[in-house]
Amino acid sequence: MQTVEYSKINREVLFDNNNDEICILKNGIDYYFKLNLKDNHEKVVIFSNGAADRKKSELPIFMRHSWSDEINASCIYVDDRTIHNSNLMIGWGIGREDVHHLDEVGMIIRRILNRLDIKNSNTFYYGSSAGGMMSMILATKHKYTNAIVNNPQMITYNYLEGKPLAYIKNRFFQNYTQEEFIEKFKDRLSVPYLITQQNYIPRTLYILNKLSKIDYEEQFLPFTEEIEASGVNKTKIEYMLYNNKGLGHNPLPKERTIKIINAVLEGLF
Repeated sequence: MQTVEYSKINREVLFDNNNDEICILKNGIDYYFKLNLKDNHEKVVIFSNGAADRKKSELPIFMRHSWSDEINASCIYVDDRTIHNSNLMIGWGIGREDVHHLDEVGMIIRRILNRLDIKNSNTFYYGSSAGGMMSMILATKHKYTNAIVNNPQMITYNYLEGKPLAYIKNRFFQNYTQEEFIEKFKDRLSVPYLITQQNYIPRTLYILNKLSKIDYEEQFLPFTEEIEASGVNKTKIEYMLYNNKGLGHNPLPKERTIKIINAVLEGLF
């Protein structure tokens, strides 16, 4: 794996590391990506991780990287630096008190896309669960891009009664109470809060299993209520709701998901 300074990212470096993993140093921190760049496509899908099975996978982790050949676009896979140096399975890109890892990842992605001459409108962020939340934050801060999310956490402190978030707080934000932590870093922890703060919603396909209680009652309903109350223009969000008790929180199967992603790329949504 090649290590490249953020300031040294250019087209040649990116294609030298095509179909491979690359480590990008930014402000002394190592961020990891896997690239699948296709010269014959002008669009890109950026994948963020859901919960990682640390017993089966070593860091860095690039979920769904085997899908590349079936996606009608270039693909970039993002590792979540937050879970490094810990036993965490999910981190939502929250980072540490002095650095929001997802913000740093967003800046790296924007530089990569600039060097590849990929337009914002041709950029699509995809993720499910924790990856869905990261995709929403990345797209909200990367104007005129698109998000495709399946059963995302939109509000981290609602997820599993806030226990995973409490672990992150106790591990990396020890100087704060849970209430202080949520209040101070809310733009990292709540998508509707960030959307309200930015007064902007990216073009989004929100895919949701209504029979997954934790997703419907603890994420979808509070998200839609907060967005409704915010007064932000909601016309750019399209909802695809389905009912599958057996799948629960798990995303739609691979074949169905790839079909949806490719349909979105073709402008069918």
